[in-house]
Amino acid sequence: MAAAVLILLVMVAVGVLLNPNREQFAWFLRLRRPAWLTFEGLIPLIWIAIYACFYASALLAWNASWSWGLMVGYLVLLLLVQSYTWLICTSRRLANGTAVGLAGWLWGVALAVLVQSHSTAAVLLLIPFLLWSPVGTLVTWQMQRSSCRRVIRSARLAGNPPGLCWNRRRHQRSRPLFTGNTLPLNKLEAYSTFAGPHAARRYRALRGQQHRQQSDRSPG
Repeated sequence: MAAAVLILLVMVAVGVLLNPNREQFAWFLRLRRPAWLTFEGLIPLIWIAIYACFYASALLAWNASWSWGLMVGYLVLLLLVQSYTWLICTSRRLANGTAVGLAGWLWGVALAVLVQSHSTAAVLLLIPFLLWSPVGTLVTWQMQRSSCRRVIRSARLAGNPPGLCWNRRRHQRSRPLFTGNTLPLNKLEAYSTFAGPHAARRYRALRGQQHRQQSDRSPG
Protein backbone atom coordinates (compact mmCIF):
# COMPACT_ATOMS: atom_id res chain seq x y z
CA MET A 1 0.00 0.00 0.00
CA ALA A 2 2.81 2.39 0.91
CA ALA A 3 4.58 1.71 -2.40
CA ALA A 4 1.40 2.41 -4.37
CA VAL A 5 0.92 5.76 -2.63
CA LEU A 6 4.59 6.74 -2.98
CA ILE A 7 4.68 5.96 -6.72
CA LEU A 8 1.50 7.96 -7.24
CA LEU A 9 2.84 10.94 -5.28
CA VAL A 10 6.09 10.94 -7.27
CA MET A 11 4.18 10.89 -10.56
CA VAL A 12 1.96 13.78 -9.45
CA ALA A 13 4.97 15.79 -8.23
CA VAL A 14 6.87 15.35 -11.51
CA GLY A 15 3.74 16.28 -13.46
CA VAL A 16 3.31 19.49 -11.46
CA LEU A 17 6.97 20.52 -11.56
CA LEU A 18 7.53 19.82 -15.27
CA ASN A 19 4.45 21.60 -16.51
CA PRO A 20 4.60 24.68 -18.78
CA ASN A 21 2.66 27.75 -17.78
CA ARG A 22 -0.47 28.86 -19.62
CA GLU A 23 1.31 31.33 -21.92
CA GLN A 24 3.96 28.81 -22.93
CA PHE A 25 1.40 26.09 -23.59
CA ALA A 26 -0.76 28.50 -25.61
CA TRP A 27 2.25 29.08 -27.88
CA PHE A 28 2.61 25.33 -28.32
CA LEU A 29 -1.06 24.94 -29.23
CA ARG A 30 -0.74 27.59 -31.96
CA LEU A 31 1.87 25.56 -33.84
CA ARG A 32 0.71 23.85 -37.01
CA ARG A 33 0.18 20.10 -36.80
CA PRO A 34 0.60 17.60 -39.65
CA ALA A 35 -2.48 17.22 -41.85
CA TRP A 36 -2.80 13.51 -41.01
CA LEU A 37 -3.15 14.21 -37.28
CA THR A 38 -6.96 14.20 -37.31
CA PHE A 39 -7.33 12.67 -33.83
CA GLU A 40 -5.57 15.38 -31.82
CA GLY A 41 -8.58 15.71 -29.51
CA LEU A 42 -8.00 12.14 -28.32
CA ILE A 43 -4.36 12.70 -27.39
CA PRO A 44 -5.08 13.76 -23.76
CA LEU A 45 -7.10 10.55 -23.27
CA ILE A 46 -4.27 8.54 -24.83
CA TRP A 47 -1.78 10.02 -22.38
CA ILE A 48 -4.08 9.40 -19.40
CA ALA A 49 -4.21 5.73 -20.40
CA ILE A 50 -0.42 5.64 -20.87
CA TYR A 51 0.21 7.15 -17.43
CA ALA A 52 -2.22 4.70 -15.84
CA CYS A 53 -0.36 1.80 -17.47
CA PHE A 54 2.95 3.35 -16.41
CA TYR A 55 1.79 3.54 -12.79
CA ALA A 56 0.58 -0.06 -12.78
CA SER A 57 3.78 -1.24 -14.45
CA ALA A 58 5.99 0.47 -11.87
CA LEU A 59 3.92 -0.97 -9.01
CA LEU A 60 4.03 -4.51 -10.42
CA ALA A 61 7.78 -4.23 -11.03
CA TRP A 62 8.33 -3.14 -7.42
CA ASN A 63 6.17 -5.92 -5.99
CA ALA A 64 8.01 -8.50 -8.13
CA SER A 65 11.57 -7.29 -7.54
CA TRP A 66 11.77 -4.84 -4.63
CA SER A 67 14.51 -3.21 -6.68
CA TRP A 68 15.27 0.47 -6.15
CA GLY A 69 17.34 0.37 -9.31
CA LEU A 70 14.25 -0.40 -11.39
CA MET A 71 12.35 2.38 -9.62
CA VAL A 72 15.11 4.82 -10.57
CA GLY A 73 14.74 3.60 -14.13
CA TYR A 74 11.01 4.29 -14.03
CA LEU A 75 11.68 7.73 -12.55
CA VAL A 76 14.11 8.63 -15.35
CA LEU A 77 11.56 7.49 -17.93
CA LEU A 78 8.88 9.59 -16.25
CA LEU A 79 11.16 12.65 -16.27
CA LEU A 80 11.92 12.18 -19.97
CA VAL A 81 8.26 11.75 -20.88
CA GLN A 82 7.02 14.67 -18.81
CA SER A 83 9.82 17.00 -19.95
CA TYR A 84 8.81 16.61 -23.61
CA THR A 85 6.15 19.34 -23.68
CA TRP A 86 7.81 21.35 -20.91
CA LEU A 87 11.13 21.53 -22.77
CA ILE A 88 9.52 22.49 -26.07
CA CYS A 89 7.45 25.24 -24.45
CA THR A 90 10.20 26.72 -22.28
CA SER A 91 12.90 26.65 -24.96
CA ARG A 92 10.49 27.17 -27.89
CA ARG A 93 12.49 24.69 -29.93
CA LEU A 94 10.76 21.72 -31.48
CA ALA A 95 14.14 20.07 -32.03
CA ASN A 96 14.46 19.66 -28.26
CA GLY A 97 11.16 17.79 -28.20
CA THR A 98 12.28 15.49 -30.99
CA ALA A 99 15.49 14.68 -29.11
CA VAL A 100 13.86 14.05 -25.73
CA GLY A 101 11.09 12.00 -27.37
CA LEU A 102 13.64 9.72 -28.99
CA ALA A 103 15.64 9.48 -25.76
CA GLY A 104 12.51 8.56 -23.83
CA TRP A 105 11.61 5.78 -26.25
CA LEU A 106 15.12 4.31 -26.16
CA TRP A 107 15.12 4.44 -22.36
CA GLY A 108 11.70 2.78 -22.31
CA VAL A 109 12.96 -0.09 -24.47
CA ALA A 110 15.97 -0.59 -22.18
CA LEU A 111 13.74 -0.49 -19.10
CA ALA A 112 11.35 -3.04 -20.60
CA VAL A 113 14.28 -5.41 -21.21
CA LEU A 114 15.37 -5.09 -17.57
CA VAL A 115 11.85 -5.52 -16.18
CA GLN A 116 11.12 -8.59 -18.30
CA SER A 117 13.01 -10.93 -16.00
CA HIS A 118 10.91 -9.82 -13.02
CA SER A 119 7.36 -9.30 -14.31
CA THR A 120 5.87 -9.99 -17.73
CA ALA A 121 2.74 -8.02 -16.85
CA ALA A 122 4.85 -4.94 -16.04
CA VAL A 123 6.50 -5.16 -19.46
CA LEU A 124 3.14 -5.48 -21.21
CA LEU A 125 1.94 -2.32 -19.47
CA LEU A 126 4.89 -0.42 -20.95
CA ILE A 127 3.86 -1.35 -24.49
CA PRO A 128 1.28 1.49 -24.88
CA PHE A 129 4.03 4.03 -24.25
CA LEU A 130 6.49 2.25 -26.54
CA LEU A 131 3.90 2.25 -29.33
CA TRP A 132 2.78 5.85 -28.90
CA SER A 133 6.14 7.52 -28.25
CA PRO A 134 7.42 7.16 -31.86
CA VAL A 135 4.16 8.71 -33.10
CA GLY A 136 4.64 11.76 -30.86
CA THR A 137 8.27 12.10 -31.94
CA LEU A 138 7.27 11.88 -35.61
CA VAL A 139 4.62 14.58 -35.11
CA THR A 140 7.17 16.89 -33.48
CA TRP A 141 9.70 16.29 -36.25
CA GLN A 142 7.12 17.05 -38.94
CA MET A 143 6.00 20.19 -37.07
CA GLN A 144 9.62 21.32 -37.01
CA ARG A 145 10.02 20.79 -40.75
CA SER A 146 6.73 22.58 -41.44
CA SER A 147 7.77 25.63 -39.40
CA CYS A 148 11.12 25.69 -41.17
CA ARG A 149 9.52 25.60 -44.62
CA ARG A 150 7.09 28.42 -43.76
CA VAL A 151 9.88 30.73 -42.62
CA ILE A 152 12.02 29.98 -45.67
CA ARG A 153 9.03 30.65 -47.94
CA SER A 154 8.39 33.98 -46.18
CA ALA A 155 12.05 34.93 -46.55
CA ARG A 156 11.97 34.25 -50.29
CA LEU A 157 8.78 36.25 -50.74
CA ALA A 158 10.42 39.14 -48.93
CA GLY A 159 13.46 38.95 -51.22
CA ASN A 160 15.86 37.63 -48.61
CA PRO A 161 18.10 34.65 -49.46
CA PRO A 162 17.51 32.11 -46.66
CA GLY A 163 20.36 30.23 -45.07
CA LEU A 164 20.29 26.60 -44.05
CA CYS A 165 17.42 25.73 -41.79
CA TRP A 166 19.00 22.51 -40.54
CA ASN A 167 22.74 22.15 -40.50
CA ARG A 168 23.54 18.46 -39.97
CA ARG A 169 27.31 19.03 -40.18
CA ARG A 170 27.22 21.28 -37.12
CA HIS A 171 25.15 18.99 -34.94
CA GLN A 172 21.75 20.59 -35.51
CA ARG A 173 22.92 24.18 -35.17
CA SER A 174 20.84 26.54 -37.28
CA ARG A 175 22.17 29.43 -39.30
CA PRO A 176 20.27 32.74 -39.35
CA LEU A 177 17.72 32.67 -42.14
CA PHE A 178 17.57 36.39 -42.85
CA THR A 179 20.60 38.21 -44.12
CA GLY A 180 19.05 41.42 -45.47
CA ASN A 181 17.39 44.38 -43.78
CA THR A 182 13.90 43.62 -45.07
CA LEU A 183 12.25 41.06 -42.83
CA PRO A 184 8.90 39.34 -43.23
CA LEU A 185 6.42 40.51 -40.64
CA ASN A 186 5.13 38.49 -37.73
CA LYS A 187 7.35 35.40 -38.18
CA LEU A 188 9.17 35.52 -34.86
CA GLU A 189 7.39 32.53 -33.31
CA ALA A 190 7.91 30.28 -36.32
CA TYR A 191 11.57 31.33 -36.51
CA SER A 192 12.18 30.63 -32.82
CA THR A 193 10.73 27.11 -33.03
CA PHE A 194 13.88 25.81 -34.65
CA ALA A 195 16.47 28.62 -34.52
CA GLY A 196 16.36 29.01 -30.76
CA PRO A 197 15.95 31.98 -28.40
CA HIS A 198 19.30 33.63 -29.23
CA ALA A 199 18.51 33.80 -32.94
CA ALA A 200 15.00 34.92 -32.09
CA ARG A 201 16.35 37.85 -30.08
CA ARG A 202 18.57 38.81 -32.99
CA TYR A 203 15.56 38.60 -35.27
CA ARG A 204 13.57 40.84 -32.92
CA ALA A 205 16.39 43.40 -32.81
CA LEU A 206 16.60 43.50 -36.61
CA ARG A 207 12.86 43.99 -36.84
CA GLY A 208 13.04 46.87 -34.38
CA GLN A 209 15.83 48.46 -36.41
CA GLN A 210 13.79 48.10 -39.57
CA HIS A 211 10.73 49.70 -37.98
CA ARG A 212 12.82 52.63 -36.70
CA GLN A 213 14.26 53.17 -40.16
CA GLN A 214 10.78 53.17 -41.66
CA SER A 215 9.61 55.67 -39.05
CA ASP A 216 12.55 57.99 -39.82
CA ARG A 217 11.73 57.93 -43.54
CA SER A 218 8.02 58.65 -43.04
CA PRO A 219 6.98 62.32 -43.44
CA GLY A 220 6.52 64.24 -40.21
